[in-house]
Amino acid sequence: MGPLMLMPSSISRLWSLHTLVVYQELSLPSEIWQMPQLRHVEGSSIILPDPPPPDDVHKIIILENLQTLSTVEDFKCTEEVIKRIPNLKKLEVVCGTIGSNCVRNLGLLQKLEVLTLSCSPCGREIVFPYSLKELRLHGCKIPWEDMSVIGSLPNLEVLMLFRNAAIGQKWIPNEGEFARLKYLLINQCELEIWEADNTHFPCLEILSLGYLNLKDIPSEFAVILPLKTIRLNCNINNDLILASANEISEQREIIGYDAIQVLNSTYGVLRIWVQRGINLAVGGDGRIGDHFVVITTGEKVLCSYFVIVFCYFLMFFLPTPKYSSKQKAIRIIYIQRTLCLVVFKIIGVVFLLVAFIAYDFILRVETRVVANGVNPEWDDKLRIVNSSQSHQVTLTVYDQNKLSNIDEKIGEAEFDIGPLVEATKMNPNGFPNGTIIRRIMPSCSNCLAKESFPFWKDGIVMQKMCLKLKNVECGEIELLIWWVI
Repeated sequence: MGPLMLMPSSISRLWSLHTLVVYQELSLPSEIWQMPQLRHVEGSSIILPDPPPPDDVHKIIILENLQTLSTVEDFKCTEEVIKRIPNLKKLEVVCGTIGSNCVRNLGLLQKLEVLTLSCSPCGREIVFPYSLKELRLHGCKIPWEDMSVIGSLPNLEVLMLFRNAAIGQKWIPNEGEFARLKYLLINQCELEIWEADNTHFPCLEILSLGYLNLKDIPSEFAVILPLKTIRLNCNINNDLILASANEISEQREIIGYDAIQVLNSTYGVLRIWVQRGINLAVGGDGRIGDHFVVITTGEKVLCSYFVIVFCYFLMFFLPTPKYSSKQKAIRIIYIQRTLCLVVFKIIGVVFLLVAFIAYDFILRVETRVVANGVNPEWDDKLRIVNSSQSHQVTLTVYDQNKLSNIDEKIGEAEFDIGPLVEATKMNPNGFPNGTIIRRIMPSCSNCLAKESFPFWKDGIVMQKMCLKLKNVECGEIELLIWWVI
């Protein structure tokens, strides 16, 4: 997110402006309420002022055309605001604290179809409009026994419950609820026991469960005939819930219907904050170098070999048809077929090489170069796609040589993200900031220079590391890592 952008009040002179999209933090002027032609207002983070009170100069203007408003920080959902945006269809809001009046007033948006709400606990006070078709919740902490406030929505088709959107150990829906729900996602919420059957989710097509302590899926889901896919992502009892999903799929086949597609994904994004290097070694030429760090995962080599072998097979082993010279017409046809196959081979190789480069980019990241120092401070935040089944990550420090264009490796280290991933799966919500989940001591089996530990901070499990570089006389790297779904 970039710096705060202050939108000038002169924007209200753009009488015919329909769409305003700014992908950074945006502070809107009060004159925004004087632009009746607006239809879509979007930003990474929007600060929306209160509507100005009516007077002789500013009369009340209803933004009847406004359909999209996202993402608004600390949205003040007062009745006065609701009256100004009666036809809103899509709303995304983030609220640090949200009063009961505000969450009740959401129900006044009678044409709202898509709502994304991130807020502090709102419990039983929340009211949703019956027009909702898609609902995404973060941090609302609605007790499972109060989910009827959502289940009773007659038009709801998509429900996504993210971190702490719902709380409690047990969920027993009421019969007839979620009558039109087609997509259900539950991720990083408290849920251990789920009792439901086909009368609760009769139209469900896709079920996605991630980072839960749930041991099994209700077996009655086998007779929810529209159910096509069950997606599982890094659940604590992954083997048990996977077995449950496969059993449901088998039961579906036994009763004479198509099997359910069960997808067991363990991929996530590793965020790495490379902070600084300490007493790095000097290169072979005795020069204090220009250092940068490269981070890779253990999956890259296998994928690289697979792509290369596949390209080789495609290029050289697929047969090229022969053509007969007996008749000119037949020869032309065979030439055309041959050319088409050659073109197909070339396109296939190019496509796979592009895929290889993209995959290499995803599994290899590097910091910027910091010049002339053995204690460089990179302060770079990187991200790398990884599988929780492949815990090994390699960090390599290079000295950039601009004269020879050959970078010299001056040390490397490996670190294991397994403890971090397992700690994240625990979903330790409610812990005070700084709570240490486990401790990892330096040993001959790791590259730790000092004790490391996953800890809980602001709703995220993080781990600070100081790595001692191998194959070099000295040098340490400090970094902070965390795992994102």
